[in-house]
Amino acid sequence: MHDRREAQAAAIAKADAVFVSPVYPTRSHPGAAAIGPAKARRIGRAAGAPIIALGGVTRTRWRKLRLIGFYGWAAIDGWR
Repeated sequence: MHDRREAQAAAIAKADAVFVSPVYPTRSHPGAAAIGPAKARRIGRAAGAPIIALGGVTRTRWRKLRLIGFYGWAAIDGWR
């Protein structure tokens, strides 16, 4: 998900979990605007499902995201 409209659709569909992206700038999408952790959290909460962060997440960033309510994270190259 990228915005509240998509979050509302996820809520209506009763999604079991949601991916919110891009939380941070990414190498895979250079120049794309990042949502930021706080806004990503608001979008995810609007869906009413566990929030999984996607986009520029690393182990260090995940530790911070977990503290503000994210359920998990996914990455293309953040596992290094």
